[in-house]
Amino acid sequence: MDYYRVLQVDPEADPDVVEAAYKRLARKYHPDLNPDPDANQRMQEINLAYEVLGDPEKRAEYHQQWQRVYGSQHYAARATVSPWLGGVRPSVTLTPERVQFDGVQRGQVVDAEVTISLSRAGRFQGEMLPHQSWIRAKVASRRKGAVVIRITVDTSDLRGGVTYEGSVAITSLLYGTVLIPVRVSVAPEPRPILKVEPLWLDAGTVRRSDAPITMTLHVHNVGEGAFEGEIRVKHGWLAVNRDEFRGDHTEITVTLTPSGLKPGRNYTGKIEVISNGGMTTVPVKVMVQQELPDLPPPESDEYWPTVLSYLKPENAWEKDFVAQMKALSKMRGWKPAASQQSTILYMFARDVDK
Repeated sequence: MDYYRVLQVDPEADPDVVEAAYKRLARKYHPDLNPDPDANQRMQEINLAYEVLGDPEKRAEYHQQWQRVYGSQHYAARATVSPWLGGVRPSVTLTPERVQFDGVQRGQVVDAEVTISLSRAGRFQGEMLPHQSWIRAKVASRRKGAVVIRITVDTSDLRGGVTYEGSVAITSLLYGTVLIPVRVSVAPEPRPILKVEPLWLDAGTVRRSDAPITMTLHVHNVGEGAFEGEIRVKHGWLAVNRDEFRGDHTEITVTLTPSGLKPGRNYTGKIEVISNGGMTTVPVKVMVQQELPDLPPPESDEYWPTVLSYLKPENAWEKDFVAQMKALSKMRGWKPAASQQSTILYMFARDVDK
């Protein structure tokens, strides 16, 4: 079987021409599109031919066999009998030779015209076959010795920031097959970018009795496009004035309530800012001041008994020590020794906020 004849291409045809011819014939003879009883058999032959000619290695091997069987007849016939006037095949000239669109916004539909000038007077008859789904082609106008093709590119299904390349095959029995390269660069889509200032909040040192403290977060969009998001807080002592935001610049008021915190401790909370331009976590730091109870003057007889009353022994030794100190404190004018004072004050600082 002469696969070149099946696909209606010249044995020296380029791979793009072979592919274009296969697509044209497949569209014509596919059983789902062609009710002719012979269409199925014809489609099988077309598939078999393209399976060989569409593969460079298989085509090279087949071409050697083809030359032995058909080559002499083909080239002899082409040398002695020419269907074209003067033995020169008619040709076409494309203006422009390629179609290119740059910086096209995604979703935009753009078009351009290509003039096919004929080397021989007459009406151009042939088929147009776009090789990509995002390309369409149709005849825009005709005039003597030329036809104008309008090529349309629809970027709705293309991705931003990507350059796509395709082609349109123009096939004619008289003029053969020519390819019109089509290239489109889709502009990157606008993308918001999150920026939060400051990077952390520090309330410093506070007392539990202090009034609630307010601080401000600034949420910015330093990119492009619509910007929105939400604020998440997971600590009862922290609150924000809004849990959602929309727009390029938003102020978030953060309220810290010290009353529920324990004295003498450092706290670090977290505020999560989640947006369509990214996410970040803002730490919130606060130190709660140690609060001592009101005590009698250190020189008074009531001072040490009062301090001992706040102690909470954690082991047997401390229990014995505290019991001994409390018994001695009942003596008028009693005052613990220096080493005993150190132990008592250490336990007092530890236990006073329990």
